[in-house]
Amino acid sequence: MIRISELKQSLDAGKDDLFYDCARLLKIKPEQIKSLTIARKSIDIRKKDNVFFWYGVDLEIDGDEDKIKKLCNEAKENKFASSR
Repeated sequence: MIRISELKQSLDAGKDDLFYDCARLLKIKPEQIKSLTIARKSIDIRKKDNVFFWYGVDLEIDGDEDKIKKLCNEAKENKFASSR
């Protein structure tokens, strides 16, 4: 299982949008996601003209989860290193 936290979505976004965005973040095809479970959902209303949801989701995917986790962690590390 893979957990993605702090996934920002507009108020009108549906579950299909969650599948697509999770697949994009993991650099996989949406069809590779076997199941998506919403673990956490909160609303951010700090800016009245820009209200949105924050999601935490659990995913089961087809393929090698360890390989995908490793690629995602490397991408995060590279992004963090390049922003310094």
